[in-house]
Amino acid sequence: MALKNLIVLTDDSSGCAARIKTALVMANKFDAHLTGVYAQGKEYIPDQVLADLPDEISKTVQSSLLEAANQDAQAVAQMFHDQVEKAGRADKSAWRLIHGHPNYVAAVVSRYADLVIGGQSPPKAPEIKIVDPGEVVSTSGRPMFIVPQEFKPKGYTGHALLGWNGSREAARAISDAMMILGPESKVTVAFMGPTSEMPESFGFDIGEHLQRHGVTVEQVELERKAGDSGQALIHYAGE
Repeated sequence: MALKNLIVLTDDSSGCAARIKTALVMANKFDAHLTGVYAQGKEYIPDQVLADLPDEISKTVQSSLLEAANQDAQAVAQMFHDQVEKAGRADKSAWRLIHGHPNYVAAVVSRYADLVIGGQSPPKAPEIKIVDPGEVVSTSGRPMFIVPQEFKPKGYTGHALLGWNGSREAARAISDAMMILGPESKVTVAFMGPTSEMPESFGFDIGEHLQRHGVTVEQVELERKAGDSGQALIHYAGE
């Protein structure tokens, strides 16, 4: 299945611009429609704090928070439209401002797209404003492409790194990734730890599976230090 319907999750964090640019790179490559979604959660002040304030002051505070939230949303919408216009994809784009908790909104809308482009959670992110990609992946039933906060898009390379340990999660990841991998793609399959410790495969090989899709495959075995497979993959990807 080709990618034809993309959603990019936006917010007012520093990584949003790179996220939109990355989504546009994908939209251009696959000639896909791109919808920008901004989930506007209720600005949060503890109830006990509001209860201690006079009614008029409480209403003023809540009104100010809502106004600030609307200004943030408008600024992000303008950034989205500017980037889409610059990329020449205004006729294949849309913008949606949705009121609701970002995690819930992201999980629901992702079910109506081929792929959702989200962002890495920044340190100490305000829970009510920033999507938690881990929660969305586990509740949406759909794949998610996560763009790091400091990422600088350089185009679509067609080279993917797959961490393989024979698990259900790894199998689902490569199945989802096949939407953006094709004959021009290269996949480096990184085995986490000795292949002798992998689950029973009955003689099947993940490299052969990918090659039958026309994908060029390289297989490497990484040393797993202190059981931290994630850090080992990030280090290898950097190299």
